[in-house]
Amino acid sequence: ASDLNPVAVLINKAMIEIPPKFAGRPPVNPEARRDYLGKDAGGTPALPGWKGAQGLAEDVRYYGRWMRDEAEKRIGHLYPKVEVTAETARERPDLERYVGRKLTVIAWLWARTVKSPNPAFRDVDVPLASTFMLSTKKGKEAYVEPVIEGDGYCFTVKAGRPPGNAGVPPAQGTSAGKRRAFRCLMSGVPVTYEHIRNEGKAGRMGARLMTIVAEGDRGRVYLTPLREHEEIAGRAEPTWKPDCEMPKKHRNFQGPVYGLDNIGDLFTPRQLVALTTFSDLVTEAIARVKQDVLGTPASRPLKENTGETPTLPERLDSRFCGNDGSEAAGTTKVGGTSPARHLEGDAPLTESGADTQAYAEAVGMFLGFALSKQADLGNSLCAWEPVAQCPRHLFGRQAIPMVWDFAEGNPIGHSSGAWEVCVNGIASAFAKSFERVNGESRGSVVQADAGIQDLSTNKIVSTDPPYYDNVGYADLSDFFYVWLRRALRPAFPDVFTTLAVPKTEELVATPSRHGGKEVAERFFLNGMKESISRLSEQAHPTFPATIYYAFKQSEIKGDGSTISTGWETFLDAVIRSGFAITGTWPMRTENASRLTGMSSNALASSIVLVCRKRPADAALATRRQFVTAAQGRASSRPRPPAIRQHRPRRSRPGGHRSRHGGLYPLR
Repeated sequence: ASDLNPVAVLINKAMIEIPPKFAGRPPVNPEARRDYLGKDAGGTPALPGWKGAQGLAEDVRYYGRWMRDEAEKRIGHLYPKVEVTAETARERPDLERYVGRKLTVIAWLWARTVKSPNPAFRDVDVPLASTFMLSTKKGKEAYVEPVIEGDGYCFTVKAGRPPGNAGVPPAQGTSAGKRRAFRCLMSGVPVTYEHIRNEGKAGRMGARLMTIVAEGDRGRVYLTPLREHEEIAGRAEPTWKPDCEMPKKHRNFQGPVYGLDNIGDLFTPRQLVALTTFSDLVTEAIARVKQDVLGTPASRPLKENTGETPTLPERLDSRFCGNDGSEAAGTTKVGGTSPARHLEGDAPLTESGADTQAYAEAVGMFLGFALSKQADLGNSLCAWEPVAQCPRHLFGRQAIPMVWDFAEGNPIGHSSGAWEVCVNGIASAFAKSFERVNGESRGSVVQADAGIQDLSTNKIVSTDPPYYDNVGYADLSDFFYVWLRRALRPAFPDVFTTLAVPKTEELVATPSRHGGKEVAERFFLNGMKESISRLSEQAHPTFPATIYYAFKQSEIKGDGSTISTGWETFLDAVIRSGFAITGTWPMRTENASRLTGMSSNALASSIVLVCRKRPADAALATRRQFVTAAQGRASSRPRPPAIRQHRPRRSRPGGHRSRHGGLYPLR
């Protein structure tokens, strides 16, 4: 596989390159080693069977737990528990069972603030809250009630359904409607988007803690915010911050409109501290894997009450030697028992290594993906989901929208938004997906420009090119790239050579990048023609190439007809490249439960174009000749059974409801 985008390159490596390389190998962590040694009761222990990449996934899970424990030691003081006092429970009978207990916080819910546009309250930072509802789950409703106190206000949390006589419904928050922005909590005057933009660009947009969400015995517990918790969050001092500008004028990037110009601006100081800590721990985890493989004294002791560190049994450790299990050149005896490579002589993944160094980097790669997931759930654009009662990740669609009230999850907790949840999710999916992968099928991935690559020479090709201007892949990938680069650059220096994802060569028709719509369209057409021509010239002559393409957007011309510039431009490039389209396959590729697919006219399928190289002596035809030939060909074929639209009645005996739009064949 090849891709220009380094984030996609890394994902491809995780899909086709890494799993086969370490297929069938047991985990190397001390916990797995302890289990192995513990079986030595009366003879040679039998090593448990590890199918596919299950051993690698288990190590990802183990070292992910180690990272979480280390992070708690370093930044746990920034994520305090919350104590329920008798005073708190006095007005909340539902909290009586928790009096005197310290609960683990799931999330802190914040509302962005700006100075009131009303001169009478110009010193008050009023909240921009899209809703005050915390939970809409039946029987577990909770909401925030703002209380005005003189020239200020505070928030208090109420359990149950809000009263029907409330002046402003809690579900509405301080919102004045989609197009009318917000209203001032103190005076009710409009807080316009123009005012918010000016405040944001002037650096006067802040945040106010609305609610603390904690883990209860049987669900979430919503508590009135504490000044102490707000002050602790304000004391966080990050030592590093991503520095990557976002597009200033793009429909999918709303942050810059309100002064959030840089990716680093999308995180609170406490979130930056947490992410940089986990980023540093990815590097440390890679080193720790190597130590555990070699059984060095730096490893965690495995036997209690002894000063010895058990080394790996020969059967377990020999996987990191020669393919036949023999002692390879450059190895040494560790503890006088088992062979293992020296770290200095071990080839990394970038040099096609498959031993200690490479394995440690493979574990680090998947921990890097967990870091990406943590960033997706650990930024100031994650809304609170009142039904599921958890933070909602940023990338519900291919955009970075603006969120006014956000949920700051607890990364060292145990619920949604926590590091251990991110790690376990990746490890579980990885273990299941590659359960049957074997070491005989090896893949390789490189970073390359599709217009000049030679990877496809005499290969069977399947590709998924960019969809005109639908998605700004490179700009969006920067969000993950900055964190992956910080954590994994030492292991993958060739992938992370640039400060940001390459954009100049990206085949996307972005008017803001190319100076206008027509120039962008021409760039896309020429680039796509060049790239597909490359495939046409190099592809295996016996087999067809398959090209996935999905583009939903359409435009209305002046005469009322509908066109799709994305499809027309793409098909033009395919035909000009020397390919002939010999078939089309609709394929359902989109998840209906994704954010953009719920209750919307969202794309559900992709079209797979089956292409073969067009013969050099192929005849040309006019449109009339083409239509006539197509009609003649269609009329010569036997007709399939007619179909009609049918809605089965419930009372119809033996009737069956169609799963595909109610289309039934006539018999």
